[in-house]
Amino acid sequence: MLDKMLGALGTALLFLLMLAGWALVAQSVAGYTGSACCSSIDKQAQVWSAIVGFVLCGYQTFYWSETPVALLRRSALPSQWLDRILTGAGALIKKGYRHIFHAVDVLFCIGGPMLVVTALVGWWMLDEVNGSVLLLYLLLIAIIGVIGIYNNLVRMLATGYFNGYWLVDDDMLSYPFFAPLRVHGNINIVGLDSLPLPWLLAGMSLLLVVVFIFFSRQKSPLSRSYTKIVNAGFIYLSKIPQRKLMANLLLLIILLLSILPLVMSVNWLILVINIHCFFAAIVIWILDSLWSQEFEKEPALCGDCRYLFSGDWRP
Repeated sequence: MLDKMLGALGTALLFLLMLAGWALVAQSVAGYTGSACCSSIDKQAQVWSAIVGFVLCGYQTFYWSETPVALLRRSALPSQWLDRILTGAGALIKKGYRHIFHAVDVLFCIGGPMLVVTALVGWWMLDEVNGSVLLLYLLLIAIIGVIGIYNNLVRMLATGYFNGYWLVDDDMLSYPFFAPLRVHGNINIVGLDSLPLPWLLAGMSLLLVVVFIFFSRQKSPLSRSYTKIVNAGFIYLSKIPQRKLMANLLLLIILLLSILPLVMSVNWLILVINIHCFFAAIVIWILDSLWSQEFEKEPALCGDCRYLFSGDWRP
């Protein structure tokens, strides 16, 4: 009896946290859209409200199968008109997102080489685009390209970010040729202008190599043999009560110590973050939580690129 009461109390608390989280998210969105009741909310409050809100409600909403909303839908809604409305709206959103998902897949895989070509033409024709700026731009495209092939959030944000700048540019036809200068200017805005450009280029080159090796199953330390060894080690350690308790305490200490640096990092990022990309990332994350795995199984160019990077085609 006591176990059932504690379970019900825990479920109720999680449900209240979920409601509180979605209330914070709604407040953040209202401030972003300029609602009259929340027009005084600044950019920093919008970002923090959204982050804290999703921390409170993300798990219960998208990943916990015993959430009260899921239980209510399974038990009380199957034969009601509300369920039909929710099902129809979900199917419509899913269909639209599927088209956007595959359109971005094509634009991302075809647009990357086109950006490289236009940047080389710009370097050839424009005196403002020098060799170091061009190299920085090409390295950024390469890193975003490799990561974006595996991550839909990066893929969509990169495509939308470039096309967004393209649409607001005064001379749309010349923007792809001047894009390296715009990227270099954005890096300076972030605060990396004080870092010598050769060190930045060397660091980005090393990052590209690491990312490429990490995603190549033939050379990655996360290959199957290594994964089996790591999993066996974790299973062995978890069977020892003292080690498990010590590991949990160590994890708790690490989390507590990381709160302050995390808050400072977010406060620094808020100054340079694009608020439109921030809310777009939230929407993409929500939709990916629902359907991304299903869409990834369908034929796509990024899937072909992942197969190329994996090395499975080698004899």
